[in-house]
Amino acid sequence: MKDLIYITVYCPTEEQERALERCIDSVLQCGKHIALISHSHIPIHIQKKCQYYVYDYNNEISDDYNLLGHNCFIFDNQKIQSRFFRKKKNRNKTK
Repeated sequence: MKDLIYITVYCPTEEQERALERCIDSVLQCGKHIALISHSHIPIHIQKKCQYYVYDYNNEISDDYNLLGHNCFIFDNQKIQSRFFRKKKNRNKTK
C-alpha cells in the first residue's frame, strides 16, 4: 500500500494551476498516491493524476484558531513549512 498525500488547494488562476500540476508531478515522482481537495475547479487532466479528487464548493471562512491547519510538518526527516501560512494566535496579554 502506498502512502497517501493530501493536497488542499484554491487555484483561481492559470499560474496557480501550473504550480499545482508541478507539485502533483513531484509527489508522483516520489511514488505516493494523492488526494486532491480543491475549493476551485481543477482541469480534468490534473484531476486524473490523482487517486482521489474532492471539490468543496462550500468554502466558508472561519476565524476559529482551533480549526486552522498546521503551518509545517516533518516528512522523511525534513521539515516542510508553508511560506504562505502566517496567521498566528492572538497573544494579547492583560495586566
